[in-house]
Amino acid sequence: PLRSSFSINMVALVDGSPRVLNLKQILKYYIDFRIDIVTKRAEFELKKAQARIHILEGLRIALQNIDEVVETIKSAGAVEDAREALKNRFDLSEIQAQAILDMQLRRIAALETEKIESEYNELKDIIKDLNDLLANKSRVFEVIKKETSDLKDKYGDKRLTKLHKEELGQWNREDVEPHEESVVTLSRNGYLKRVKSDTFRRQHRGGKGVKGFKATKDDDVTPYMQIADTHDTILFFTDKGRVFSSRVFDLPANQSKNSRGAPVHNIISLEQREKVNAILTVPEIDQKLESYIVMATKSGKIKTMEISKFKNIRKSGLHSFKLKDDDEIISVALALPLEGIEKNNIIKLNDIKKNPDRPVSYTLDSLREIDINSIDKDLIDPESEKKDPNILKKDGGRKYYSIVDSKGKETAIKVYPDVVMVSDAGKQIRFSVERVRPQGRIAGGVRGMKLESKQKVVAMVLTSKDPNSYILVASQKGFGKLSKMEHFKVQRHGAKGLITMKVTTKNGKVADAQAVKMDKDAGTYDSVYLLTEKAQVQEIPLDEISIYGRTTQGSTLMKLQSGDKISAIRVVASDSNSEEKIKKPSSNK
Repeated sequence: PLRSSFSINMVALVDGSPRVLNLKQILKYYIDFRIDIVTKRAEFELKKAQARIHILEGLRIALQNIDEVVETIKSAGAVEDAREALKNRFDLSEIQAQAILDMQLRRIAALETEKIESEYNELKDIIKDLNDLLANKSRVFEVIKKETSDLKDKYGDKRLTKLHKEELGQWNREDVEPHEESVVTLSRNGYLKRVKSDTFRRQHRGGKGVKGFKATKDDDVTPYMQIADTHDTILFFTDKGRVFSSRVFDLPANQSKNSRGAPVHNIISLEQREKVNAILTVPEIDQKLESYIVMATKSGKIKTMEISKFKNIRKSGLHSFKLKDDDEIISVALALPLEGIEKNNIIKLNDIKKNPDRPVSYTLDSLREIDINSIDKDLIDPESEKKDPNILKKDGGRKYYSIVDSKGKETAIKVYPDVVMVSDAGKQIRFSVERVRPQGRIAGGVRGMKLESKQKVVAMVLTSKDPNSYILVASQKGFGKLSKMEHFKVQRHGAKGLITMKVTTKNGKVADAQAVKMDKDAGTYDSVYLLTEKAQVQEIPLDEISIYGRTTQGSTLMKLQSGDKISAIRVVASDSNSEEKIKKPSSNK
């Protein structure tokens, strides 16, 4: 059409009364409003500058006659007498005389005198400019024009709302949800919340931390924490062996770090007396079909399940672990195929053709990184092909590693991270995740770590075969340390393991452990979140934590309040990119 019309009802308060205005009137009232604001602001700044320069004039008089001022003050019997003497002797006001009495002796120094003179001259120029502004209305309009232009430059970005002429079709919430990095916390009494990750400030080693979660009761603690993108899927593992799922953007949002949060049973359908024992962030769950969920219990059991079994979990949950009495899941992790393995390291891989339980050592020089689309089907392990005929199609574009055996035959394989289990007694066992056969939903797992009486597993993490990998261990009393992961040999699952921290009455039992990377040559370090039972959260740089041998007790990481204990530690990768910053497959206590 040549002409389009639309109506608008512009109602505004004019002198406190509602009025319907046309475009010319509303612009006039807005300009009058801006004139009033600029004028009042200039008057306020002028009054403030005049008050300050009045004090500076008194200080200048005092500095010019400093010896006489000091003698006058010394000879006075009281402060009131000194103030009156200064007023009479130098013709000062009450405010100026008090400012001289309040003046510190260091202001007598030549440099301080220059600062006073500089401030005095600067204020004279400001006062002159403000008086000119108030006397000249054209200058007021210039200020209004400049500030309006600044607003346009600052906020005049492109329209965020997208207009479509055609029909939108089916609406998807994830299409309108922004990608934001969030910290998801869950208290032991079942209160869930998410806040932006920049809520917590970084501190140095030995700090006291900041309040990270408002508990509803004195006995409530916050051992569960994940850092995730709002589009990630988060899995909830319960003490009854069930698992639930939710998108992060469906969790309660816009809460402060001191808020209580919302009951988790408002998000997932828990049974009476059922509680969540672990949470895990899974990015793009539908694209991780060749990955595994690894679960560990406090009694030392370990279990792996294909990630595809966790897709499309119904609202009533899914059984993931058959638990015995008094046992419970303490850690879960996401095992992804490794990429970018360093050369010249020795790793142990299962002989996937002859004996899956017998590890064979290979140097990484004998491994060749290949693209699954560029190799012959004969290179794929026939057992894997028999199990899944679509392996080539499913893994299109994924990276494999190939091994050439003694007879010159090449076999394509995947290299997965190792499993590390840590007990409260300071023991650690490391074994290959490939050696733990994937099981079905109702299976009860296998023994991962052999424990003594009254001991329990407190952490299970995954570690790469990178020489820059370390194990970070923290004790209940705030002690912690780093140890090189290569100092812990790969064993068969079910063994007792090796010492990772010396447990004493001074440092207490082991509270939690995490696998971290620290590349000193690149200067990249992860950050560490420390959580306590009294809801303190502290972030410290990883490079401030000392590296010790296996059998040491570590040093102080966090100063704890009386009766408080470390309950968990979490690791944030150093990359500032929001999609890569968080170690997504990290375990959760």
